[in-house]
Amino acid sequence: MNRLRRVRTADVGVLTDAAVIERSVRDPGSFATIFDRREPYIHRYLARRRGAEIADDLVAETFLAAFRRRERFDTAHPDARPWLYGIATNTVSQHRREEAREYRLRQAYVPATTEASHADRVTSAVTAPNEPLPETVGRW
Repeated sequence: MNRLRRVRTADVGVLTDAAVIERSVRDPGSFATIFDRREPYIHRYLARRRGAEIADDLVAETFLAAFRRRERFDTAHPDARPWLYGIATNTVSQHRREEAREYRLRQAYVPATTEASHADRVTSAVTAPNEPLPETVGRW
């Protein structure tokens, strides 16, 4: 049976991730090759860590950070996956810190209400014994 095999970075004619990243410093468009090769792995990793619904956004943040840091990639390593997993892990940590900060802010926020709302005024007017209704309550 003839089975398809995965192309390895050592195959003849295929550039390693390191070579592609090195080239992308001069030609930023070539970084898309890294995205095409490694996005499924990083997406799967992030989906397991944070859920499928947020994984797309985290993948985008991960590859944007990788693109910005591509000049600092150690080209002695032919495979970029460990580097990308590290960036993805940092992205997840940052996302969790932002969620916790937002949660704390929402818990600490108490809306300032110095004036009773219209509904409160109507309720108090309707339930008050033997008092006439204000002019604004009965008119539509």
